[in-house]
Amino acid sequence: MTMNEKMQRTVHEDFRVKREAAISDAEDRQRFLQERIAGLKELDAELASIGPKFMFAAMGNREEFEKLELEFRTHQTSLMKEREALLRAHGFDPDYDSPKFECEKCSDTGYVDFKACECLKNAIVKKNYLNSGLGKASYNQSFENFVLDYYGGTMKDGKSNKEFMGDVLSFCKQYAENFGKESESLFLSGGTGLGKTHLSSAIAKKVIEKGYSVIYDSAQNIFDAFENERFGRSEVGSSEKYKNCSLLIIDDLGAEYVTQFSVAVLYNLLNYRLLNGKPMIISSNLGPKEIEKTYKERIYSRLGGDFTVLRFVGNDIRKIKM
Repeated sequence: MTMNEKMQRTVHEDFRVKREAAISDAEDRQRFLQERIAGLKELDAELASIGPKFMFAAMGNREEFEKLELEFRTHQTSLMKEREALLRAHGFDPDYDSPKFECEKCSDTGYVDFKACECLKNAIVKKNYLNSGLGKASYNQSFENFVLDYYGGTMKDGKSNKEFMGDVLSFCKQYAENFGKESESLFLSGGTGLGKTHLSSAIAKKVIEKGYSVIYDSAQNIFDAFENERFGRSEVGSSEKYKNCSLLIIDDLGAEYVTQFSVAVLYNLLNYRLLNGKPMIISSNLGPKEIEKTYKERIYSRLGGDFTVLRFVGNDIRKIKM
Protein backbone atom coordinates (compact mmCIF):
# COMPACT_ATOMS: atom_id res chain seq x y z
CA MET A 1 0.00 0.00 0.00
CA THR A 2 1.41 3.39 -1.00
CA MET A 3 1.76 6.30 1.39
CA ASN A 4 -1.04 8.14 -0.43
CA GLU A 5 -3.36 5.13 -0.16
CA LYS A 6 -2.66 4.86 3.59
CA MET A 7 -3.43 8.56 4.01
CA GLN A 8 -6.71 8.27 2.08
CA ARG A 9 -7.70 5.22 4.11
CA THR A 10 -7.11 7.27 7.28
CA VAL A 11 -9.33 10.08 5.95
CA HIS A 12 -12.11 7.63 5.07
CA GLU A 13 -11.88 6.14 8.56
CA ASP A 14 -12.14 9.66 10.02
CA PHE A 15 -15.33 10.17 8.00
CA ARG A 16 -16.78 6.85 9.19
CA VAL A 17 -16.10 7.70 12.84
CA LYS A 18 -17.50 11.21 12.39
CA ARG A 19 -20.70 9.94 10.75
CA GLU A 20 -21.24 7.24 13.37
CA ALA A 21 -20.76 9.81 16.15
CA ALA A 22 -23.41 12.09 14.59
CA ILE A 23 -25.86 9.19 14.30
CA SER A 24 -25.15 8.05 17.87
CA ASP A 25 -25.75 11.58 19.21
CA ALA A 26 -29.06 11.70 17.30
CA GLU A 27 -30.12 8.37 18.81
CA ASP A 28 -29.34 9.72 22.29
CA ARG A 29 -31.54 12.76 21.62
CA GLN A 30 -34.31 10.50 20.30
CA ARG A 31 -34.24 8.39 23.49
CA PHE A 32 -34.38 11.60 25.53
CA LEU A 33 -37.51 12.71 23.65
CA GLN A 34 -39.17 9.31 23.92
CA GLU A 35 -38.71 9.36 27.70
CA ARG A 36 -40.09 12.89 27.91
CA ILE A 37 -43.01 12.78 25.45
CA ALA A 38 -45.81 10.25 25.92
CA GLY A 39 -46.68 8.26 22.80
CA LEU A 40 -43.54 9.22 20.86
CA LYS A 41 -41.82 5.87 21.32
CA GLU A 42 -44.80 4.01 19.87
CA LEU A 43 -45.05 6.49 17.00
CA ASP A 44 -41.34 6.06 16.18
CA ALA A 45 -41.73 2.27 16.28
CA GLU A 46 -44.58 2.45 13.77
CA LEU A 47 -42.50 4.72 11.50
CA ALA A 48 -39.56 2.31 11.72
CA SER A 49 -41.77 -0.62 10.70
CA ILE A 50 -42.83 0.96 7.42
CA GLY A 51 -39.47 0.37 5.72
CA PRO A 52 -39.37 -3.43 6.24
CA LYS A 53 -43.04 -3.72 5.29
CA PHE A 54 -42.38 -1.75 2.13
CA MET A 55 -39.41 -3.96 1.20
CA PHE A 56 -41.44 -7.13 1.86
CA ALA A 57 -44.27 -5.86 -0.37
CA ALA A 58 -41.78 -5.07 -3.12
CA MET A 59 -40.83 -8.76 -3.24
CA GLY A 60 -44.42 -9.76 -4.04
CA ASN A 61 -46.77 -9.22 -6.95
CA ARG A 62 -45.81 -6.16 -9.03
CA GLU A 63 -49.38 -4.90 -9.55
CA GLU A 64 -50.24 -5.37 -5.89
CA PHE A 65 -47.06 -3.57 -4.85
CA GLU A 66 -47.88 -0.52 -6.99
CA LYS A 67 -51.25 -0.29 -5.22
CA LEU A 68 -49.66 -0.62 -1.79
CA GLU A 69 -46.85 1.84 -2.51
CA LEU A 70 -49.15 4.86 -2.40
CA GLU A 71 -50.71 3.61 0.84
CA PHE A 72 -47.27 3.18 2.45
CA ARG A 73 -46.11 6.64 1.44
CA THR A 74 -49.37 8.30 2.49
CA HIS A 75 -49.26 6.59 5.87
CA GLN A 76 -45.60 7.53 6.36
CA THR A 77 -46.29 11.19 5.53
CA SER A 78 -49.21 11.21 7.97
CA LEU A 79 -47.06 9.76 10.76
CA MET A 80 -44.25 12.28 10.09
CA LYS A 81 -46.71 15.17 10.36
CA GLU A 82 -48.11 13.72 13.57
CA ARG A 83 -44.58 13.40 14.99
CA GLU A 84 -43.68 16.95 14.00
CA ALA A 85 -46.81 18.33 15.67
CA LEU A 86 -46.10 16.29 18.83
CA LEU A 87 -42.54 17.67 19.11
CA ARG A 88 -43.64 21.25 18.51
CA ALA A 89 -46.36 20.89 21.14
CA HIS A 90 -43.65 20.04 23.68
CA GLY A 91 -41.34 22.89 22.60
CA PHE A 92 -38.88 20.97 20.38
CA ASP A 93 -37.92 21.57 16.78
CA PRO A 94 -38.97 18.75 14.41
CA ASP A 95 -35.33 17.99 13.57
CA TYR A 96 -34.16 18.00 17.21
CA ASP A 97 -33.17 14.33 17.05
CA SER A 98 -31.98 14.33 13.43
CA PRO A 99 -28.25 13.61 12.89
CA LYS A 100 -26.20 16.82 12.75
CA PHE A 101 -23.69 16.06 10.01
CA GLU A 102 -20.81 18.43 9.27
CA CYS A 103 -21.56 18.19 5.56
CA GLU A 104 -25.22 18.28 4.59
CA LYS A 105 -24.45 17.38 0.97
CA CYS A 106 -23.01 13.93 1.67
CA SER A 107 -24.17 13.36 5.27
CA ASP A 108 -20.50 12.80 6.17
CA THR A 109 -20.18 9.79 3.87
CA GLY A 110 -17.72 11.68 1.64
CA TYR A 111 -19.69 10.85 -1.51
CA VAL A 112 -22.58 12.34 -3.48
CA ASP A 113 -24.02 10.18 -6.28
CA PHE A 114 -20.96 7.90 -6.06
CA LYS A 115 -18.62 10.87 -6.62
CA ALA A 116 -16.22 12.29 -4.03
CA CYS A 117 -17.78 15.21 -2.18
CA GLU A 118 -15.88 18.49 -1.92
CA CYS A 119 -15.58 17.96 1.84
CA LEU A 120 -13.75 14.66 1.25
CA LYS A 121 -11.41 16.24 -1.29
CA ASN A 122 -10.65 19.09 1.12
CA ALA A 123 -10.03 16.63 3.98
CA ILE A 124 -7.53 14.69 1.86
CA VAL A 125 -5.74 17.92 0.91
CA LYS A 126 -5.64 19.01 4.55
CA LYS A 127 -4.26 15.64 5.65
CA ASN A 128 -1.60 15.88 2.96
CA TYR A 129 -0.61 19.33 4.22
CA LEU A 130 -0.30 18.03 7.77
CA ASN A 131 1.85 15.10 6.62
CA SER A 132 4.01 17.06 4.20
CA GLY A 133 6.28 18.88 6.64
CA LEU A 134 5.35 22.31 5.29
CA GLY A 135 5.54 24.76 8.18
CA LYS A 136 3.37 27.84 8.58
CA ALA A 137 5.95 30.05 6.86
CA SER A 138 6.23 27.71 3.90
CA TYR A 139 2.47 27.27 3.76
CA ASN A 140 2.07 30.99 3.07
CA GLN A 141 4.53 30.91 0.18
CA SER A 142 2.73 30.69 -3.16
CA PHE A 143 3.26 31.51 -6.82
CA GLU A 144 0.94 34.49 -6.37
CA ASN A 145 3.11 36.21 -3.74
CA PHE A 146 6.46 35.52 -5.41
CA VAL A 147 7.54 39.12 -6.15
CA LEU A 148 9.79 39.53 -9.19
CA ASP A 149 10.43 43.21 -8.43
CA TYR A 150 13.04 42.16 -5.87
CA TYR A 151 15.25 40.82 -8.66
CA GLY A 152 17.14 43.89 -9.79
CA GLY A 153 20.32 43.95 -11.82
CA THR A 154 21.43 42.49 -15.12
CA MET A 155 23.14 39.24 -16.08
CA LYS A 156 26.35 39.00 -18.10
CA ASP A 157 24.44 38.26 -21.30
CA GLY A 158 22.40 41.44 -20.88
CA LYS A 159 19.21 39.73 -19.70
CA SER A 160 17.73 41.26 -16.57
CA ASN A 161 17.58 39.20 -13.40
CA LYS A 162 13.85 39.95 -13.22
CA GLU A 163 13.23 38.53 -16.68
CA PHE A 164 15.39 35.47 -15.98
CA MET A 165 13.59 34.72 -12.71
CA GLY A 166 10.27 35.30 -14.44
CA ASP A 167 11.15 32.37 -16.69
CA VAL A 168 12.04 30.28 -13.63
CA LEU A 169 8.70 31.19 -12.03
CA SER A 170 6.79 30.23 -15.18
CA PHE A 171 8.61 26.89 -15.37
CA CYS A 172 7.77 26.09 -11.73
CA LYS A 173 4.10 26.99 -12.24
CA GLN A 174 3.87 24.71 -15.26
CA TYR A 175 5.71 21.94 -13.42
CA ALA A 176 3.22 22.05 -10.54
CA GLU A 177 0.22 22.25 -12.87
CA ASN A 178 1.32 19.24 -14.93
CA PHE A 179 2.77 17.17 -12.10
CA GLY A 180 2.39 13.41 -12.45
CA LYS A 181 4.25 10.12 -12.34
CA GLU A 182 6.34 11.07 -15.36
CA SER A 183 7.44 14.43 -13.95
CA GLU A 184 11.14 15.23 -13.97
CA SER A 185 13.27 15.93 -10.91
CA LEU A 186 14.49 19.47 -10.27
CA PHE A 187 17.68 20.85 -8.77
CA LEU A 188 17.30 24.45 -7.57
CA SER A 189 20.70 26.07 -7.34
CA GLY A 190 21.66 29.54 -6.16
CA GLY A 191 22.77 31.69 -3.26
CA THR A 192 20.95 32.37 -0.01
CA GLY A 193 17.67 34.26 -0.10
CA LEU A 194 16.93 33.95 -3.83
CA GLY A 195 13.54 32.23 -3.55
CA LYS A 196 14.41 28.53 -3.80
CA THR A 197 12.44 27.62 -0.70
CA HIS A 198 9.58 29.88 -1.72
CA LEU A 199 9.10 28.25 -5.13
CA SER A 200 9.60 24.69 -3.90
CA SER A 201 6.94 25.37 -1.24
CA ALA A 202 4.60 26.79 -3.87
CA ILE A 203 5.09 23.68 -6.00
CA ALA A 204 4.42 21.48 -2.95
CA LYS A 205 1.10 23.21 -2.25
CA LYS A 206 -0.15 22.83 -5.82
CA VAL A 207 0.94 19.20 -6.03
CA ILE A 208 -0.82 18.44 -2.72
CA GLU A 209 -3.99 20.09 -4.01
CA LYS A 210 -3.87 17.72 -6.98
CA GLY A 211 -4.09 14.80 -4.55
CA TYR A 212 -0.45 13.68 -4.47
CA SER A 213 1.56 12.95 -1.33
CA VAL A 214 4.45 15.33 -0.69
CA ILE A 215 7.22 15.23 1.90
CA TYR A 216 9.10 18.48 2.43
CA ASP A 217 12.09 18.39 4.77
CA SER A 218 15.61 19.68 5.24
CA ALA A 219 18.54 17.54 4.17
CA GLN A 220 19.75 17.38 7.79
CA ASN A 221 16.40 16.09 9.10
CA ILE A 222 16.23 13.45 6.38
CA PHE A 223 19.72 12.13 7.06
CA ASP A 224 19.02 12.17 10.82
CA ALA A 225 15.88 10.09 10.24
CA PHE A 226 17.83 7.42 8.36
CA GLU A 227 20.58 7.46 10.98
CA ASN A 228 18.13 7.15 13.89
CA GLU A 229 16.45 4.19 12.20
CA ARG A 230 19.79 2.56 11.35
CA PHE A 231 20.98 2.69 14.95
CA GLY A 232 17.68 1.78 16.58
CA ARG A 233 16.76 5.23 17.86
CA SER A 234 13.47 5.25 15.93
CA GLU A 235 10.98 2.69 14.63
CA VAL A 236 11.91 0.51 11.67
CA GLY A 237 10.30 1.92 8.56
CA SER A 238 10.08 5.50 9.83
CA SER A 239 12.22 6.69 6.89
CA GLU A 240 10.07 4.96 4.25
CA LYS A 241 8.04 8.13 3.68
CA TYR A 242 11.08 9.71 2.01
CA LYS A 243 11.25 6.83 -0.46
CA ASN A 244 7.61 6.34 -1.27
CA CYS A 245 5.92 9.76 -1.35
CA SER A 246 4.81 11.10 -4.75
CA LEU A 247 7.17 14.08 -4.48
CA LEU A 248 10.16 14.45 -2.14
CA ILE A 249 11.50 17.96 -1.58
CA ILE A 250 14.94 18.14 0.03
CA ASP A 251 15.63 21.66 1.22
CA ASP A 252 19.03 23.23 1.77
CA LEU A 253 21.31 20.40 0.67
CA GLY A 254 24.85 21.26 1.71
CA ALA A 255 23.89 22.96 4.97
CA GLU A 256 23.91 19.63 6.82
CA TYR A 257 26.86 18.03 8.58
CA VAL A 258 28.29 15.85 5.81
CA THR A 259 29.51 12.36 6.75
CA GLN A 260 30.17 9.15 4.85
CA PHE A 261 26.84 7.90 6.16
CA SER A 262 24.87 10.95 4.95
CA VAL A 263 26.53 10.77 1.51
CA ALA A 264 25.62 7.07 1.27
CA VAL A 265 22.03 7.82 2.32
CA LEU A 266 21.76 10.58 -0.26
CA TYR A 267 23.06 8.39 -3.07
CA ASN A 268 20.80 5.48 -2.16
CA LEU A 269 17.78 7.76 -1.85
CA LEU A 270 18.47 9.42 -5.21
CA ASN A 271 19.08 6.05 -6.83
CA TYR A 272 15.92 4.47 -5.41
CA ARG A 273 13.60 7.29 -6.40
CA LEU A 274 15.09 7.79 -9.86
CA LEU A 275 14.93 4.07 -10.66
CA ASN A 276 11.31 3.96 -9.49
CA GLY A 277 10.24 7.07 -11.38
CA LYS A 278 9.56 9.13 -8.25
CA PRO A 279 10.32 12.86 -8.75
CA MET A 280 12.36 14.98 -6.37
CA ILE A 281 13.11 18.65 -5.90
CA ILE A 282 16.43 19.46 -4.26
CA SER A 283 17.51 22.99 -3.37
CA SER A 284 21.04 24.00 -2.47
CA ASN A 285 23.20 27.09 -1.99
CA LEU A 286 26.17 25.14 -3.40
CA GLY A 287 27.41 25.57 -6.94
CA PRO A 288 28.36 22.67 -9.27
CA LYS A 289 32.02 22.56 -8.20
CA GLU A 290 31.09 22.61 -4.51
CA ILE A 291 28.54 19.84 -5.05
CA GLU A 292 31.15 17.67 -6.76
CA LYS A 293 33.72 18.35 -4.04
CA THR A 294 31.28 17.67 -1.19
CA TYR A 295 29.35 14.68 -2.53
CA LYS A 296 31.81 13.19 -5.01
CA GLU A 297 31.34 12.11 -8.62
CA ARG A 298 28.51 9.58 -8.23
CA ILE A 299 26.08 12.07 -6.71
CA TYR A 300 27.30 14.97 -8.84
CA SER A 301 26.64 12.99 -12.01
CA ARG A 302 23.16 12.04 -10.77
CA LEU A 303 22.24 15.64 -10.04
CA GLY A 304 23.73 16.87 -13.29
CA GLY A 305 22.43 14.13 -15.54
CA ASP A 306 19.05 13.12 -14.09
CA PHE A 307 17.79 16.47 -12.80
CA THR A 308 16.68 19.63 -14.58
CA VAL A 309 18.80 22.39 -13.07
CA LEU A 310 17.09 25.70 -12.31
CA ARG A 311 19.54 28.48 -11.54
CA PHE A 312 18.43 31.28 -9.19
CA VAL A 313 20.05 34.70 -9.63
CA GLY A 314 19.94 38.12 -7.95
CA ASN A 315 20.68 39.47 -4.51
CA ASP A 316 19.60 38.15 -1.11
CA ILE A 317 15.91 39.12 -0.91
CA ARG A 318 15.85 38.76 2.87
CA LYS A 319 18.45 41.53 3.15
CA ILE A 320 16.58 43.67 0.64
CA LYS A 321 13.36 43.33 2.66
CA MET A 322 15.24 44.31 5.84
